[in-house]
Amino acid sequence: MVVSPGFVRVGADKTTGSAFGDGTGASVSKGRPVRQLGLRFSRISSSGAMIAALAGGLVAAPVAVSAQETADLVPHRAVYDLSLDHASDRAGISGVDGRIVYDISGSRCEGYTSTFRLVMRIFDTQGKSQLSDLQSSAFELDGEYNFTVRTFANGAPIEDTLGVAVHGEDSIEVTLKRPEEEAVSIEGKALFPTEHTSAILATARAGEHLLQASAFDGSEDGKVSFPTLTVIGAPIKEPAQDKAAGDPGEQNARAMDDPAEVAKIDGKRAWPVTVSYYSANTRMEESEPEYQVSFMLYENGITRRLRMDYGEFAVAGALKSLELHDPAPACPTD
Repeated sequence: MVVSPGFVRVGADKTTGSAFGDGTGASVSKGRPVRQLGLRFSRISSSGAMIAALAGGLVAAPVAVSAQETADLVPHRAVYDLSLDHASDRAGISGVDGRIVYDISGSRCEGYTSTFRLVMRIFDTQGKSQLSDLQSSAFELDGEYNFTVRTFANGAPIEDTLGVAVHGEDSIEVTLKRPEEEAVSIEGKALFPTEHTSAILATARAGEHLLQASAFDGSEDGKVSFPTLTVIGAPIKEPAQDKAAGDPGEQNARAMDDPAEVAKIDGKRAWPVTVSYYSANTRMEESEPEYQVSFMLYENGITRRLRMDYGEFAVAGALKSLELHDPAPACPTD
């Protein structure tokens, strides 16, 4: 799972920088409520500088990945518990509580069916809280993406989108059924969620470290795509044993992946990955990322050690449950 651009956005007052706006806990901006692991919060100046330094001033070319160039993503159900990693005084946040549940089945030849739900409550320093709830489901096959996205803030519906997106020659063509019937053409190429994951893995396997691509996940009423820049670290040969997270004795126990669940991944090769998400309809070289999502990505598509950085605060996602589904039949062309 690669957290999509519209799935980790959190309601925020961009004037005060507070996730609670006027402090009442009632102010919620429309759009990705905590974008999944899609949560938009504020500009990330220092992180943007870090990315620019790693990129060395280079802009990576978009990568096109065909079905024949990538292995299947393993069918599985993963549960991540969310907690506050850090928060500045300016953020006005005292804690975070929540969970992500992600389920994917199918294969590249028969199509991938996925469901995603993120529920997150953010507590302010006055004891008030804001609850964001994102629910999405999708089917993706041969350049066609059928999607449903529903978001709620404090129980109130914010977004209810149903549609189909397909790749045009140099665009994404979207046919919407909800919130109203409409045809939308989004200029430029963009990757759907499993295409994005496959492109990152193909880039990593090729020994490359940068991937620039726009991403479309159906959020924002299915009318926009989001520029992204992915930075991929050196492969970790034994990721189940890696010590990159530090001494567990020095960590928040809740933010640590469950070792028994990590062991189920069976020691596959993995890469540390950071994906920076930019505002829709902007040029990366002329702006800074709105937020970043970091994680360990295994070559079968499973992720762990999740971290969503919004600048003024960051949220950790710890893998607490992993269920491996029966694999789909091998593709006839394999």
